[in-house]
Amino acid sequence: MKKQITKDIIEQLEKLPEHMQAAFFWAIKNLELVKEMCKVSDMSSEEIEYYLDVAMKKEDHYLYTLMLFKKIYDEERISQGLDSMQE
Repeated sequence: MKKQITKDIIEQLEKLPEHMQAAFFWAIKNLELVKEMCKVSDMSSEEIEYYLDVAMKKEDHYLYTLMLFKKIYDEERISQGLDSMQE
């Protein structure tokens, strides 16, 4: 199962332009740092959406990637019934 998920992720990443691939690969290589940043951030969902929009307009793929990870992190915590600031 994990191998298939990894394969699917890689296939999707390969479809992105190189500069976007670089941002996602950076986040994956630094996943523990990214998780910690997500965990300690108290950004609201509105702030996350705002920065996702800003990042797209500025073509800041690293900011976009971090905000996307934060959004996914928070959504996963909510789906598990956990407050976004609890661990």
